[in-house]
Amino acid sequence: MNKIVFSIFFICLLVLSGLSFSSVSSEETIRSTGTTLYVDDDGTADYTKIQDAINASSDGDTVFVYNGTYNGTILINKEITLEGEDNENTIITGEEDKDVIDINSNNVLLMKFKIISKGIGNTIELSQSAYSIIENNICISDVAGILISESFNNEISNNFFINNSIGFVQSDHNDFSENNLERSSLFLASSNDNIITRNVIDKINKFGDGITTSSGSENNLITYNSIKNCNRAVCILSYGFNTISYNDFFSNKWNAFILNTDCTWHHNYWGRPKILPKIIFHMDIIGYYFGFNQYPVYFDVDWRPALKPNCEDGGVL
Repeated sequence: MNKIVFSIFFICLLVLSGLSFSSVSSEETIRSTGTTLYVDDDGTADYTKIQDAINASSDGDTVFVYNGTYNGTILINKEITLEGEDNENTIITGEEDKDVIDINSNNVLLMKFKIISKGIGNTIELSQSAYSIIENNICISDVAGILISESFNNEISNNFFINNSIGFVQSDHNDFSENNLERSSLFLASSNDNIITRNVIDKINKFGDGITTSSGSENNLITYNSIKNCNRAVCILSYGFNTISYNDFFSNKWNAFILNTDCTWHHNYWGRPKILPKIIFHMDIIGYYFGFNQYPVYFDVDWRPALKPNCEDGGVL
């Protein structure tokens, strides 16, 4: 009798576990479960235009793009994988002042492209998307860059950004990691609980900022990044608790630039070994004492700054 009861209980447990797993899987990803459609600009594949293949695809399909140069704008409004043959020779060039790739679906995987925008158009815009992945792309921009708006639980990793402004606007719980930013910067506006980690940011000419938080962005983790040659490496422009830890700052005009004292600073490397705590003053402390402005005197403290760089090879442990 006991064996029968135990068997029934075990079978019920397996059924419930299977139902639970199926529910999570269907919410978070339908990737790579369908057909693969092929694109080649020389006419030897199913399609010569990327958008035509996307239009013909269904959720769960993969659109694979062979090396070549593809002109125009692309809209991804389905839960698909869009994959290039390699990110040096599979090139998508946008139209003047238009976004190159717009993503407004969940569960999209975009990988291995060189994406070039012209004028004020973004290389990629991720809008109202969740559980999407953007990885192993090269993004080159004239002015704009990547915009992530009202999007959640996405991963942007292992990309190379040149002359891009990467913006998170009203976007929470995203992971921005192991990217290389050359003459590029990142900002968060009204965006919470994001992880910014293991990135290399090199402005090269000390013009512009590295990472900026504004408009009440809070609970963001900025950790293990290498930030160099910026005007301001980390710029905190509004109230909101954020953690800035284990980053390396090199050759910046200002390593930290703050307007509030709600952040936690821990074990950052400030361009040279520091034994004593690092005091991070409010940007207007001099002006305050000489009557140039009305700001009170603020300061934060990194109580245990690093004696040596936290990152090797600039951002990767």
